[in-house]
Amino acid sequence: MRILEKHYDVIIVGGGGAALTAAAVASEMGVRVLLVSKDPIGCGDTKISEGGITVRGSGSVSDSVEKFFFNLRIRGRDLGDPKLVRSFSQDSRSAYEWLREKGLRPYPRPDGKGPKTYPMPMGGHNRIRSIPHPKGGLSFIHTLLGTYQERAYDTLQDAWFLDLIVNQDLQGRKVAGGLVYHAPRGVLVAVRAQAVVLATGGLGTLYFPNTDNMRGNTGDGYAVAVRAGAGLVDMEQIQFIPFALTRPRSMKGVFLGEPASAGPFGVLRDKDGRPLLTAMMYRTRAEVAGVLARAVAAGRGTANGGCYLDLSENVKGKSGRMYYRILQAGMPRQLDLVGRLMGEAAARVEVPWEVQPSAHYCMGGIAVDASGKFEGEGAAEGLFAAGQVMGGLHGSDRLAGNSLAEIIIFGVRAGRGAAEHASGACPLESGRFSVLSREAAGPYLDALGREGEYHPVILTRELQEAAWKGIGPVRDAGGIREVLVTTENIRRRLSRVRIGAGTVWNQTFIDLVELENLLVTAEAVANAALSRKESLGAHVRIDAEKGVGKNGAARSVMVQRNDIGWQSSVLERERTPTWMRVGDRLQTVMRQRGAGILRTLPFSLRDRVMSAVYRKML
Repeated sequence: MRILEKHYDVIIVGGGGAALTAAAVASEMGVRVLLVSKDPIGCGDTKISEGGITVRGSGSVSDSVEKFFFNLRIRGRDLGDPKLVRSFSQDSRSAYEWLREKGLRPYPRPDGKGPKTYPMPMGGHNRIRSIPHPKGGLSFIHTLLGTYQERAYDTLQDAWFLDLIVNQDLQGRKVAGGLVYHAPRGVLVAVRAQAVVLATGGLGTLYFPNTDNMRGNTGDGYAVAVRAGAGLVDMEQIQFIPFALTRPRSMKGVFLGEPASAGPFGVLRDKDGRPLLTAMMYRTRAEVAGVLARAVAAGRGTANGGCYLDLSENVKGKSGRMYYRILQAGMPRQLDLVGRLMGEAAARVEVPWEVQPSAHYCMGGIAVDASGKFEGEGAAEGLFAAGQVMGGLHGSDRLAGNSLAEIIIFGVRAGRGAAEHASGACPLESGRFSVLSREAAGPYLDALGREGEYHPVILTRELQEAAWKGIGPVRDAGGIREVLVTTENIRRRLSRVRIGAGTVWNQTFIDLVELENLLVTAEAVANAALSRKESLGAHVRIDAEKGVGKNGAARSVMVQRNDIGWQSSVLERERTPTWMRVGDRLQTVMRQRGAGILRTLPFSLRDRVMSAVYRKML
């Protein structure tokens, strides 16, 4: 396989919202940008998102940077890095305006005073601040593709970013570029650049088929960063959306709804119809998914590994018809899916839905500062991250709509930071870069034409099954260690994996690359999960006490790999003042108890109360 060389200032890796944003911003600053994407650009998770974005102050004049900041930190159990959370809170409005200037068009309010918002606080927010869009995630992708149509930067699509090329000299470690496999031409491309932005998305494919992510989420960015010496923070915090399809297998894990969509009277029931949880619209994704997963682990789940979501009490009476109209407006695709797969009675919410948790989002990732630049021991100058692959923002729970805001806020920051860094740095001398690129290419070239008894996809399926069982929605020490045993066993067999000798669109080579990235990612999650011995947020340890620690301290877990293996360390986080945390908890408890009181009212009174609420929402 030939090795070609190219020279740019900044490489952006990924093809979703964060990558497109970073590429647009960096190119606007006058540097030469190459965007590398293994999928057609725009075909990431942004495209299939529901299209609700968090915008501070969009639904309440009383909203502020401070109120938003503490809402995010408290709901993330104070694991979120205050620098990142504050940057997110400050930039929320300006990032959305940047999108509007690029052409994004939300639903207008009837009075013409700004975009329409969802009528209630969504997924963990304490105020209305979520804005929907007519075509969901497509609205965002079409807007960002408009920046690409301007041809301000180059792209290399159907291209797998294999590794960073890092130069070590007396001044330290510096990014020198990256190595790419371009499948249509069957060549390796060594791209010399002063800065690299990893915006590769998440790790949902590690849990296939129990995920609602796009197929390309194979943990590439985490693995590339780890091999370059970067640390990953809070990788044990995987968000499992609680309401997803359990069948058929081809659609297992597909998103069906948020806790908020359960309404005031929705009930989660076990396989025998016994109640597990009520007042779900006032609970977080992590809380609901944890209850569901614990029930399945205790043998109270269905044969398909789910439980039943009973929304029928919501659709009774006059108010029930209004509730259903709200569901039809907010969840048309989900109701259509339910009708096709569970029957028309289920689509009318007259009978329960069978649901399961589904791997939805990784709150952990590459440890970065507020500019998106990798920070910490072993940091290579010039490495940046944006979007889901970066860690330290969400803590133990990502709130609804925050992912779309994150890709813009930190896409802008990382694109700007990378451009500024590249403008002030000298590219590595060409001869030295050629030597480093050949060294990086060696293991990949050696794999071509390898004869063996295993196909990489078979080993990938083995890993995915082990990951769902051991580091899925519920965990214990024994199951987590089994994952590490599985990764070790698979690694021992990698030398006996059969790889085709061809260079153009070598699918077995691609499968091997993604398997190795999934192995690194699984090891990072498992080591972080072993280090956090208590249940916290989206990390449910059924063998441990619940809580953040005996002294109430908030600690993030950092994992990093060196020559002797994986190492874990603790990052102490600043705690939100106690009175704020207590106040937030009291507010949540009052809302949950209010829902309970509503259930006890005479039906006629309850119907009148809810009719007034829904009429205002409609």
